Amino acid sequence: MFSERLPLFPGSNLYREQYIDQQGGDMLIAGVNLIVPPGALQTGRIISITVSADSAIQGPISKESLRLTPFVKFGPENLTLQKPVTLIILHCALALSNCDVDVYSGALQPDKTLKWSLENVTCSMNAHQLEVKTQKPCLLGLHVPYKPKMKKRLCVIPIMKRVSNLEDDLTVSLWFYNDDKLEYDSLINEEVYNQRGIELHKPISILIESWTSSVPVTITSNNIQCTPHPGLKKVDVDMETLWLQNRHEVALLLQNKGIRDDFSLEIESKYGILRKVLFQFHIQLKVERLLRNDQIVSPFQHIIPEYIIGSYHHLKQNLSTRLDADQSIQLANVFQLHQDVVANIGKHRSPGPILLETLTKTSKISPANISALENALTEQGNEECAELIRYFRKENPVVEATMCPKMSI
Repeated sequence: MFSERLPLFPGSNLYREQYIDQQGGDMLIAGVNLIVPPGALQTGRIISITVSADSAIQGPISKESLRLTPFVKFGPENLTLQKPVTLIILHCALALSNCDVDVYSGALQPDKTLKWSLENVTCSMNAHQLEVKTQKPCLLGLHVPYKPKMKKRLCVIPIMKRVSNLEDDLTVSLWFYNDDKLEYDSLINEEVYNQRGIELHKPISILIESWTSSVPVTITSNNIQCTPHPGLKKVDVDMETLWLQNRHEVALLLQNKGIRDDFSLEIESKYGILRKVLFQFHIQLKVERLLRNDQIVSPFQHIIPEYIIGSYHHLKQNLSTRLDADQSIQLANVFQLHQDVVANIGKHRSPGPILLETLTKTSKISPANISALENALTEQGNEECAELIRYFRKENPVVEATMCPKMSI
């Protein structure tokens, strides 16, 4: 037996699935709350939510839409609802009204493009959240144009990249990001744990309101052995970029002239004729913290207990005895296995076990990622096998766990 360790934030996505029956229920993840009313489901189903801050996802009107919320996808795609469900999504804008917001539902087309539509969703909002109602599984995206007097809540955090030796120049990445927990956690996971960086200071919250101006950022050091790179003591940050992106990095470079002593940095932004302070960081740094540490382990992971792994193996055994050659070949094609593998499965005396072992070895199914197999069996009309998977997911706490497969839109 072994424990399976899953990363939570690849691609800045967060995923959760949960069993909900005819009585309804709710799910909460990264500030997004899904409410399923009684009678919305005809039978118990595993419901999933993906919350994504991935900058690669293009919104419905990408060049004009302000990034004020993450993208939210709920499913599975073949889910049939008898009543609308409600998604409550936090936003980071002030002075925003219902008339300023269009909520689009996105659907993946056969050519893998994303088609956005204003159909199937209704929306109301207040100062902190959107309340979206829909009766079809979809990806939700906002179109919010910039309006005068509107303000956006951001956070700023400085993260320093560690170095291999103390002779290397130093880089402080000043990150501006939407004020929500998903952005912070995914940023820390990617930049601190994956890139072995140092969180120099806790985030500071700020409000921005201008669209056309820029804000200057300066960095100073109290140690002559570590000074800002010539010409980069001040960096101007474009305000339009902060409105249109959910995350933006500003690199501040420091020349290392053989630093050996602890030192302090000051990073600040002052704007306008009166030099009003937008934010200010006072940072004390110990030299030994600058060196790269490959022993850091990210806390953003979930370990599946061994008993669930055992239940998963038992599930595979039950499924394998119920899958004949035709069903196994059809499933192999659904999961796009190589044609040589498909042919081998068809020739084997026990096609079911070979199929399931291949899907497991290629990471197409696992204890935490078996919904695609359930959906394929349902589409195939193999309700007996699909029900076995539903029972496994209902009875095992893994369906309650927060996990993150790669987002598929």
